[in-house]
Amino acid sequence: MKRKFSFVLLIILLTFVMLTVMVDALSFTTTMTPNSTSVDEATEVVVTVSVSNLDVGDSGINSYSAYLSYDTEVFETLTDSSVEGLNNWSSTYSATSGQILLTKNSFVNSDEDIMQITLKTKEGIEEGTEGTVSLTGIVASNSEDNIDGTTVSTTITVGTEVASEGNTTETPSNIIQIEPSTNNVEENSTDVNNANTDNTDNSSNTNTNNSSVYNINTNTNTSNDDDIPYTGVSGDGFIKIILGVIFIALVIYIKIRKMDELK
Repeated sequence: MKRKFSFVLLIILLTFVMLTVMVDALSFTTTMTPNSTSVDEATEVVVTVSVSNLDVGDSGINSYSAYLSYDTEVFETLTDSSVEGLNNWSSTYSATSGQILLTKNSFVNSDEDIMQITLKTKEGIEEGTEGTVSLTGIVASNSEDNIDGTTVSTTITVGTEVASEGNTTETPSNIIQIEPSTNNVEENSTDVNNANTDNTDNSSNTNTNNSSVYNINTNTNTSNDDDIPYTGVSGDGFIKIILGVIFIALVIYIKIRKMDELK
C-alpha cells in the first residue's frame, strides 16, 4: 500500500518539476539597432528592432508587446505611424500610451527583424546631446504561454552623422522611470544666452538637463496578459495541468485503497 502511494506521489512530483523547468527555460532576446548612432539636428534616424536566441517552445512566437519611451527633449513627438512592422509583422502603436502590439500570421522561431521605429531629432539641439530610446514591459507569446523579455535601449548622439555598429544597451528598469523636467526648455534657453558669461553654470545646467531623458507612460512598468493576443493555453494552463494530475493521482489512490480494504 505504501509503495503504491509513494509511486503516485512520485508521478505528481516529476510532473510538477518538468512543467516548472519548461516555463523557466522559455526566453528570447530583443535588440535595438539604429542606422546611425550620431545624427545632425533635424534629422531622421531609424531604429530596427530584432528578436534572437529564441528558446520559446516548438512552434515559436507570433505576437509581441512592449512600451516605447524616448527623450522628448531630443526627439520630436512620435505619431501612431512612427512604428512599422517588418517581415509580415503587423504593428499597432499608440502615441498616447506608448504601447506597441505586433502580430504575425505564422510563428517565428529564428532570428528576425520585427519592426522599425522612425524618430527625428529636434532643431537647435546642442551638438553632443544624447537621446535614449527604450523598450520596456516586453512580452512575446508562443502557442502556450506569454514570455517576458528584458528591457533594452539604444542611445543617439546629436552631432556629425556616423554609421551605426548596431550596439544595444540593456537598461535597468530603475533608470527608465525618470520623469522629464518641464523646466528643461527654459533652462536650455537661459544657458545658451549666458554661455559667454558663465561657463560653469552652463556646464551644471547641461548635466541637469541630460538627467531627465525619458517620456514614460505610467503603464510602462506593468504587463497585462490582455494586452497581447495569443493562441493556445495561457500561463494558468500549466497550473490547471498540475491540478489535473494531482486530482487523477488522488482518484487512483482512493481506488487502490478501496481495493485493499475489500481484500
